[in-house]
Parts: sequence; structure tokens; C-alpha cells
Amino acid sequence: MKIKVVNGIGFGHTELSSFDSALKDSGVYNYNLIYLSSVIPENAEVEVLGKIFENTGKVGDRLYVVIAQERSSIPGEAIGAALGWYQFGPEGGIFVEHHAKGVNPAVVKRKLEFLIEYSVRDLCVSRGINYEKEKLNTNMAITVVENKPKCAIVLAVFEHQE
Repeated sequence: MKIKVVNGIGFGHTELSSFDSALKDSGVYNYNLIYLSSVIPENAEVEVLGKIFENTGKVGDRLYVVIAQERSSIPGEAIGAALGWYQFGPEGGIFVEHHAKGVNPAVVKRKLEFLIEYSVRDLCVSRGINYEKEKLNTNMAITVVENKPKCAIVLAVFEHQE
């Protein structure tokens, strides 16, 4: 199985419409999203695509995702969403999802890096897995709210079904 990691930034007149805009930016806005917990199946390959997702399904298909999102309507506020993942080997792995707000993008980035790393560490410990920092992967979407509500999202896209 291939899991595709995508991210997006969106804006609109409401925080909800900014979420839809962020989904469109990442390429997954015409699906019904089904949220998954954070387990990477055995023998899965995680591929980072950034903001481009091949839309191979039909409008309304179910799309299985792990998602991190942050929304805000406060001008000048920095927001961010991030996924981190750690693969134990062929036996699978884990995703963690976090979101943060701050006074600027650098603060948000540092918060997200901290949250991702320490969540992954804790999940490894609870599974009896030795944590090795060089095996940690992340993907982030960070932006600053201007004059309209904004949303930052990162998704791990598993598969779609009719």
C-alpha cells in the first residue's frame, strides 16, 4: 500500500470555507473524508507529494485519511498543521498529527516540531520500540492569517472507495 502525504493552505469568508479551500489546494476536496487513527499498515510506503494529489476517484467517494488541521480568523495570527511519521520497519509504523497557533511562523514551526517529536517518542515507548530521531519524518503547512479566515492542513491519504 502507498500512503500519500499532501498539504494545503486555504482561505474563505468563514473558517469552514477556508477548510474546503485547503482541501482543494491539496487535491482532496471532492471526497467524503473518513478519519483514521494513526497506524501505518505492514509493508506500507509513505510518499510525500506536497500539494498535489492524483484525483482518481469520483465526486463523493470515501477517502481514508489521517489529518492535521488548524483554522483561524484572527488577522496576523500564524497557524500550522503537521503530520509526523515513524516506520518501525516492514511491520508498520505510526502517524501523529498536531496543530498550533502562534505570533509568527517560526514559533508555530518550533511548537509543531516539539509536539511531533515527543508524541512519536511516547508512541514508540508504549510499543517497546527504540526511537531513532533520524527515522522521524514530518510534513507541515504553516501560514499567517491576513484579511480572511485561513486553514492549514496536512493529510496522509490511504485509499478511496466508492
